[in-house]
Amino acid sequence: MRILFLDCTGRAFDGRTAREQALGGIETCTVNLAEALADAGANVTVATRSGAQSHVNGVDWRPFEHIGTEQADVVIANNDARLFSHSQPALNSGALPLLWFHNPVGWARTLRKGRLGPILRHRPGAVFCGDVQAAHAPHLLPFRFRATLLHGIENVFLEPLETRAPPSPRALFVSAAHRGLNETLQIWRARVPPTLPTATLDVFASEENLRRQTIDPERYENCGVLFRPPLAKSMLAQELASARLLLCPGAEDETFCLAAAEAQACGLPVVTRGTGALKERVRHERNGLIAPSERGFGDAILRGLQDDDLW
Repeated sequence: MRILFLDCTGRAFDGRTAREQALGGIETCTVNLAEALADAGANVTVATRSGAQSHVNGVDWRPFEHIGTEQADVVIANNDARLFSHSQPALNSGALPLLWFHNPVGWARTLRKGRLGPILRHRPGAVFCGDVQAAHAPHLLPFRFRATLLHGIENVFLEPLETRAPPSPRALFVSAAHRGLNETLQIWRARVPPTLPTATLDVFASEENLRRQTIDPERYENCGVLFRPPLAKSMLAQELASARLLLCPGAEDETFCLAAAEAQACGLPVVTRGTGALKERVRHERNGLIAPSERGFGDAILRGLQDDDLW
């Protein structure tokens, strides 16, 4: 089986990058699935918009301009049907086109970005990463079939944990800053220090992303908030396994939330407002707490930080 992935992110990455740097959800899932398929015996190539050629963990990584007349049995495009133009020889020879959606799917985005024409031309199978995402995808888009496959979790998050006592009141925020960090910081500052002054919140975000969200770390210096750079997966797993809570309010454009799934795999409860896919990722009082309102979100954070029996 020959499988060709076409990446949409524009970032230079491969399997080695994933182990050394923090990556976004699309890149992470592409690396994980490509390597899993290669491990299962498939011949796997991933084409990206930039970067050098490499061979890592059984997967060939190439820039788009180097795939040329690459043949494949299955061509998987991340998010964007326009990417199929890079694999026309394979599609002309009968390769199955799959459109693997990581972001929300709607008429406005499809038309604005010029993606309807390629969908009509290639009629790919659509692969969604969750039920919320699939339910909002327009039913009139002419996919040859639709399937929902949840993202997998890397082995580094699946190591068995010894039973441990409830840890100190330390929470983490590891999602993209635009997915609720501002509101989380405001609720934390207003609710947590007055009630639980020993509590801490570690925020993993780049300085660039903080600037984009107009977040000034100095405003939270006396609130137990520590701003830290994003971590590679192996280091992130250690942080998740030693913390008390993951704070993840969610966002309307959240279609799976890999951060929440990774935390749950490490035994870390997730406190969320249930926005977007978080309503399907978290089961209330089983692997986290769902509190839709701002006040309820603050109450849930305090409850998770203080109630040892619940934890």
